[in-house]
Amino acid sequence: MSKEQLQKDLRADVIWSPLGNADLVFSVWIATAPMPAFSIAITLAGHPVMEKTLIAAGREISIGNANSPVQGKLNSVVSADEGKVVLYVAGLKYPNGGVLNPTSVAFVPNWSPPDYPDLVFSVVMITSPEPAFSAIITYRGQPFLEATLNAANPSIPFSLSDETRPASPFIKGQLDYIVLNSATAELDVADLQYPGGSVASQILASMPITATPAILPASGSYTTAQTITITDQTTGAVVYYTTDGSMPTSASTQYTGSFTLSTSGVITVNAIAIAPGAATSGPATATYTLTIPDSQVVAAVEAEENPDPPAPSKQGRGRSTQP
Repeated sequence: MSKEQLQKDLRADVIWSPLGNADLVFSVWIATAPMPAFSIAITLAGHPVMEKTLIAAGREISIGNANSPVQGKLNSVVSADEGKVVLYVAGLKYPNGGVLNPTSVAFVPNWSPPDYPDLVFSVVMITSPEPAFSAIITYRGQPFLEATLNAANPSIPFSLSDETRPASPFIKGQLDYIVLNSATAELDVADLQYPGGSVASQILASMPITATPAILPASGSYTTAQTITITDQTTGAVVYYTTDGSMPTSASTQYTGSFTLSTSGVITVNAIAIAPGAATSGPATATYTLTIPDSQVVAAVEAEENPDPPAPSKQGRGRSTQP
């Protein structure tokens, strides 16, 4: 994947940040053909640190130098036991923190039936803006199916026939996108048939899904200003929200604490959560119809501008006497 292609496709396949440091972001674009490769863009507080493409063949590249705010190494490892190519970051150092041990950032899982290596399933996990899997099925090195599966497109049947017998496929099956308990997304192959064997069901890839945020108070009609609180149950999750009815992204306002709605009208708050190593959550929505008297609006504004109450008077309470 070229740098130009990376810049055109702003939606990364994987977005990863060290736990507790959302300012440092690794955006990874994954290619499976003609060979597995990772294109990585690293930013710190929105400023570019590095853009590199790493061919997944056991190579290693350095992040920054001795004078850079972010330092470390990226390397790809072919994991034959787990059937996938993994991108690791190691020796990572950044302002006020670091990750010394190798940590997986992204991977390209590959799977073949144990007795039929001619058939290969390659899968890319897409974590944003919603969970999805991009799958490529190859036979003897030649792709015959490329598809993306998600909640809107959960099942795709496939087959491969010999040119001399197009009506009698020698390979067939179905890819299924499955969500388990709203917490994990899986890509399975089911009813797979191939020369000399069959597989009833096989998990090709899975990824955790960040929990959907909770917005309080609940939607409704109110006659007073409302203080909005957003929480998420996933450890390390960063919440982003909007108040104009649009769907939030990682470029939207980051939630750092409760905020007040004090203007009359209909206001819709949408929120998502993103956690390291997990897919973006589903959106949470709350709609408020506010009818607030002007006097309460003024009081709410003054409360926000002057959150601390005035100090109590230090004058004594005794009765004064005239000489």
